[in-house]
Amino acid sequence: MFRNLIQSEIDTLTENDNRAENWQDIRVCDPFDPDRIRESTFYGEVSIGPFNKSTLKRGNLILPVGIYHSSIHSSVIGADCAVHNTAYLCGYTLEEEVILFNVDEITVSASPVFGTGLPGEDGSRNWISAGNENGGRSILPFSTIKTSDCFLWAKYRDNKDLLDTFISITDREEKVPDFKATIGRGTTIRSCRIIEDTRIGSFAQVTGTNLLKNLTINSSFESRTEIGAGSELVDGIVGEGAKVLYDVKAHSFILGSHSNLQHGARFFDSILGENSTIACCEVQSSLIFPFHEQHHNNSFLIAATLQGQSNIAAGATIGSNHNSRGADGEILAERGFWPALSSSLKHNSRFAAFTLLSKADYPYEMNIELPFSLVSQNEADNQLQIMPAYWFMYNMYALARNSWKFSVRDKRKKKLQYIEYGYLAPDTVEEIFKSIELLTLWTGKAWYTRYHSFTDYPEKEDILEKGRGILTSAEGEITSLEVLGENIENSNRKVVILKADKAYRIYREMVHYYAMKSIVSYASENGLSLTETAERFHGAERSRWINLGGQLVKEVDLESVKNNILNGTISSWKGLHRRYKELSRSYQEDKTAHAFASLMDLYGRKGERPSADFWKDALAKGVEIQEMVVKNTYESRLKDYTNKFRRITYDSAREMEAVTGTIDDNTFIHIIEKEFAEFKTNVSTLII
Repeated sequence: MFRNLIQSEIDTLTENDNRAENWQDIRVCDPFDPDRIRESTFYGEVSIGPFNKSTLKRGNLILPVGIYHSSIHSSVIGADCAVHNTAYLCGYTLEEEVILFNVDEITVSASPVFGTGLPGEDGSRNWISAGNENGGRSILPFSTIKTSDCFLWAKYRDNKDLLDTFISITDREEKVPDFKATIGRGTTIRSCRIIEDTRIGSFAQVTGTNLLKNLTINSSFESRTEIGAGSELVDGIVGEGAKVLYDVKAHSFILGSHSNLQHGARFFDSILGENSTIACCEVQSSLIFPFHEQHHNNSFLIAATLQGQSNIAAGATIGSNHNSRGADGEILAERGFWPALSSSLKHNSRFAAFTLLSKADYPYEMNIELPFSLVSQNEADNQLQIMPAYWFMYNMYALARNSWKFSVRDKRKKKLQYIEYGYLAPDTVEEIFKSIELLTLWTGKAWYTRYHSFTDYPEKEDILEKGRGILTSAEGEITSLEVLGENIENSNRKVVILKADKAYRIYREMVHYYAMKSIVSYASENGLSLTETAERFHGAERSRWINLGGQLVKEVDLESVKNNILNGTISSWKGLHRRYKELSRSYQEDKTAHAFASLMDLYGRKGERPSADFWKDALAKGVEIQEMVVKNTYESRLKDYTNKFRRITYDSAREMEAVTGTIDDNTFIHIIEKEFAEFKTNVSTLII
């Protein structure tokens, strides 16, 4: 639909102080008004779309449509664009209704890769060394990459064929005909300095940046991406709905959808999952799953894989203490990791789900296998202490509220993958089962250590039986024992397990709670009796689950995915993402099967068909445990209102209420009370 200029239009353009290297290289679309182009210069072939509108408005910025005071080189200007004071625009296609205002330079090189891992002109690739500083887990970014893709690429390094397939898929998919420099429909770019080799999606807002180079910035009408003042972004992929604001520096990076980099963050060779925020700190060579929070100026995260729902406190230095001759140490933390203020860790270390570290300088490598634990340094006695199930005992409010918080903060418009928000799920329940056995074993060993010599140890099953008897006894025999953990710290000092008997009981209650909530929910939603539900899942067995970038999948399903990639059944990233969606659709069914198997294993009834009496007792206990959860959640929050030191800054109770509100005003407390009421209603209406 483009045409050449007619002489009268050329005359008007010249009168408006415009110049062109060759007016015959300028093509326009009707309706065209040469008076909407003023004091501009054109080089090479330039195509200009129609002028249907008179102005464009973005917030308080209102600009006339057209080209004013700008220099345009070999570009396509879409319909109703407003290009003002753009010192140099070269090689770009602007889709309709784009605003460029006060921009120094927007250019594209001869062979751009737009932040992907395609080979550049010199053959080099943009590898991102996430999870390991030495590059042993490096991945190649691509425009539609997801955190799950990054995990597969970084984790399974022993499968060279799989890695080679990933490279070939990336090279094939990114080399498409429209692989060109574009600025999407409705995007606004204002007061920026240099933008080079950067694709920008639709309805993005880019304001006051210093440098954007070699990037793909995804954006859409539903999920608008914002890049703000002072930002310097080089070699990266930005997901839809992301926000990069206020003097951020990011090099060789991937931002998941609706993630945030803010307030001077330094983010290098790293991947940030969906719905996460990093501000005011330094992160390097890390792979971070969804729902991560880190927003203190003096925190530091290097060479870590954090599997989501984590929070890094001020002063935490995770990465400063390598324990080898090279910078190849790693930290691996399951979801819910929370190191306290000023914690420092030694590489290599691994942490179970929802591990809380108290404030300390931890001098040795650690392998914490007990989920929901509090880990602390007892410097007086020179020992490491672990309180398993701490969150359930003392801070149920924070644990339960976090799950709710993640669900309401999930800003994804297209939820391709199901991200598990709940703290009790197949991954954490499998860790609980392992912890129950460890506590049983360590308690049995503690008894034999106290009353027999090490040479008198019986078989493992006998030790477990002794430990089980002590942990379930009401006589308090465990109070005379010192329960010690094994293979937890790389040192010769003691690792003391606190309140092992209480943790053992609570762990079992949480498995029962998880199982009954899942089974009751499934039966109610599908109109089944408990007997019918049990028959549907009869024969189900527990298995290992993998946190695949925030999406939980059975290990056997993940192995199938990898095999399908290798045999060509899955031959594209789009095809892999479809498989993620399929696995998400089956998640609730798979989770319920796991819950049923967990319930049977918990009571030693594997393979049985539960009786009506079993279900009656299980339902009653499920209600009792959930009531306890609600009570503990309420009481753990109530401490913030009744503790006298919480009140010392207020002159009266009325002043405190005006500032903090009352516990009866707490929205989340009302939510969990409502959930409990709904659970009881479902239980009461279920047919056994």
